[in-house]
Amino acid sequence: MNAIDTSIGQTQDELHLRSVLLTKIHISLLSSSGLFLALYILAFYIWEALPSNQIIVWVLLITATMLLRMAVMRGYSPKIDSLDYQGLLKFKWSLLCCSLMVQAAVGSGIWFLGPEATTLMKLSMTAAICFYGIGIILALSNDYRVYLYSSTLLFMQPLVYWLFQGIEFYWVSLTIIFVVFVGLTIVRTISKNFAESISIRFEQNGLMANLVHARTETLFALQKAEKAIMDKAFYLASASHDLRQPLFAVNMINETLQLHELPDSALRLLKIQSQSIDAMNNMFNNLLDISQFESKKITIVRKDFDINDLQLSMADEFSTIAAKKGLQFRFEIPQVAVHSDFDLVGRVLRNLISNAICHTTTGEVVVSGEVLNQELVIAVHDTGQGIDEADHERIFDPFVQLNPAPGTGKTSIGVGLSIVKHISELLDLRLQLKSKPEMGTTMSFYLPIAS
Repeated sequence: MNAIDTSIGQTQDELHLRSVLLTKIHISLLSSSGLFLALYILAFYIWEALPSNQIIVWVLLITATMLLRMAVMRGYSPKIDSLDYQGLLKFKWSLLCCSLMVQAAVGSGIWFLGPEATTLMKLSMTAAICFYGIGIILALSNDYRVYLYSSTLLFMQPLVYWLFQGIEFYWVSLTIIFVVFVGLTIVRTISKNFAESISIRFEQNGLMANLVHARTETLFALQKAEKAIMDKAFYLASASHDLRQPLFAVNMINETLQLHELPDSALRLLKIQSQSIDAMNNMFNNLLDISQFESKKITIVRKDFDINDLQLSMADEFSTIAAKKGLQFRFEIPQVAVHSDFDLVGRVLRNLISNAICHTTTGEVVVSGEVLNQELVIAVHDTGQGIDEADHERIFDPFVQLNPAPGTGKTSIGVGLSIVKHISELLDLRLQLKSKPEMGTTMSFYLPIAS
């Protein structure tokens, strides 16, 4: 990366000034070589016709000013990348002073010819000065003000000279004026476009600086979030053993008490307590599960298995639960072998069925399957209250529970669908949701057919 693009924190003026100076440095050697070559060709041309001492003085004058300019250039060029704005300004004004001396020296060539020079020699000198003026456009094209000063010192001398030569030579003065006008127009246009390009680059640098800052903040926030998730997972994993022990003890006490002869009122209380313990145990397991999924500590074991093995393990369990709510429940899955993780697919299906029964008060819950393009599409459909489209994404977030339908209540902490989403992403199940209020809900996912 060159000096123009290095610091995205520099000001627009500094960026513009540094770019101008770099351009001058890059073409300084070329322009200086061209000037010296043209100078010596012209000197050789008029050497025989004019007093040599006058030509020598003019050549030495130009050579001295050029060497001074090159010395200034050489002194500043190696350290331009490290210069601050004030240092760049000092370089610019030093270079400007040297350049003005060079232009003044070149333009003065018309005066060094003397009375012995022929009109052809004077016109040749004037033409050489004009060509040089056009040539410096390359070096000063991006700095209109400097070109204006330089061209004034360069062209003013031959212009004034020919004005005093009589009306028959006014065409020379008009030609010089035309050359000056064309040069100023070209440099003004190029300089304006250059300044606009610097402005655009400055804006891009500003956007890049903001992007770098935002990226740094985002990475920092991401690291904090990942650390928080890992800390939470570690805490829950560490605490799970200690938390399970009293929960297991309470459950054992409850089951032991139910074996004793107790009044019916006490048995009813123990039954209610048993249900509460089961619910608490289920919530606790879900909480640990979501922590494991968020920390990505789940091992995937893919294998071929018959989908009916899952159906048989869930049919009786959910049929009983659905019957208690007065719901019809059935499986309509063809007998087919699939290739995936048996346990994780089972958890997806179990959570979807449980969620469907929980949020359905009348009607049915149907688990269907269809083979499409070497995939088994399993869909869990219910006739519940449905889900508003605005909530389709939100229901998969942890701990989100929508307003339950009358009679359904809240029986979990709202992580079942979040677990389903995590497993779907791990196994690439392409989970899909179709639901509208009062129209029921259908959740489906895809399993590859076993080879």
